[in-house]
Amino acid sequence: AEVTGVQTCALPISEMDVQLQAAVAESIRVAKQPAAPDVGPVINAKALEGSHPVGADGSLWRSKVKLIEARYQGMRRVKGDGNCFYRSLLMGWMERLLTLPMNERSLVWTRLIPEVSADLANQMADQARRKELLLLAAAFAKRTRLLCENGATEDQLLAAARKSEETGESLRWLRLVTADRKSTRL
Repeated sequence: AEVTGVQTCALPISEMDVQLQAAVAESIRVAKQPAAPDVGPVINAKALEGSHPVGADGSLWRSKVKLIEARYQGMRRVKGDGNCFYRSLLMGWMERLLTLPMNERSLVWTRLIPEVSADLANQMADQARRKELLLLAAAFAKRTRLLCENGATEDQLLAAARKSEETGESLRWLRLVTADRKSTRL
């Protein structure tokens, strides 16, 4: 029905209420489900074979998958949310950290992060951005150092890189570092 140029729904009010209640109930059900991790578990590259369309001739895709399998032990699916590149980079760093002897982990990270940050900060013209970079670097280094000094397990180190709400400062530091590197190379 139409009332003064406005389209109204043809359903009776009571049926609209039922549909609205069903929609709200579905929203609540979905909201209560555990969120998928921002970074998934390690999977074999072979898992890629069936996950992407291969077109008329799948031989090119299969050869790419074989190349990936030969070069990498495994891979992780990363949730595409605007931070996926930085989260992937952070996961790679954490996984690299795990290959070091326990007594070297903390030293490498407390030295690497401040040195890279100080070098970049000295090249930045924007004082506010320089200050933010150094503050984020200090927080990132401290968080990682504490994990290492407390003998964090592999699961704890990787969990430290997995979730956005836990890695916000680290991801922001990585964004500043990569943005600065990109702008100096262009």
